Amino acid sequence: MHSFTINDRKYTLTHGHPEQHMRKTDDGQVILNASDFRDDLFKGANDYFDFVINTPALLTNFVTRYNDLGFLYLGPFTIKA
Repeated sequence: MHSFTINDRKYTLTHGHPEQHMRKTDDGQVILNASDFRDDLFKGANDYFDFVINTPALLTNFVTRYNDLGFLYLGPFTIKA
């Protein structure tokens, strides 16, 4: 999911078709249903952070990396006119 790049156009996006999520088309593209894809991302992020929090060595590495590189700013913010 780095920068939401999609190499080689392997994925196609649909909405409102959970029955198609993660199925393949005849030409090999993977179908992503938007709401299921969002749910998968949230689950993956939550699983990752739970694992890091419960693994002391990983938590130490995470904090070090955060202190070195920072992270996304979550707000609040103002927009320049």
